[in-house]
Amino acid sequence: MAYSSNYKPVLAETGDYEATISNADVRTTNSGSQYLNLAFTLPNNIRVYKKIWRDFIVTSEFNHEQVAELLTALNINDEIETDFALIQAIKDKKCIISVVKEFNDKTQKEENNIKAFKQIEEDLPF
Repeated sequence: MAYSSNYKPVLAETGDYEATISNADVRTTNSGSQYLNLAFTLPNNIRVYKKIWRDFIVTSEFNHEQVAELLTALNINDEIETDFALIQAIKDKKCIISVVKEFNDKTQKEENNIKAFKQIEEDLPF
């Protein structure tokens, strides 16, 4: 394997994908803002990332709406009290993610953005 400055990440096309949360951790920006960094791995080994920022009002918690949508998609109904417990509960779990491939004006590059989390539909035996 050779390394090069010409590396370009492989992007997923717009669509819904079954994905596994392959990594989850809390990160802090240089300005002190924190976010939950999620790495999703798609079946074709493409990685897609999502940042869920700390809530502006309840700064000890991440954005309630996005975390609730993720937990619902992962079928996790337990009350989770800490960041560590949240990470442990979601890591290596699967859900459907809605990915949009779009141009970012700030970075001047195409990138993937996760717009929604959905439950995996289980095949029901009849």
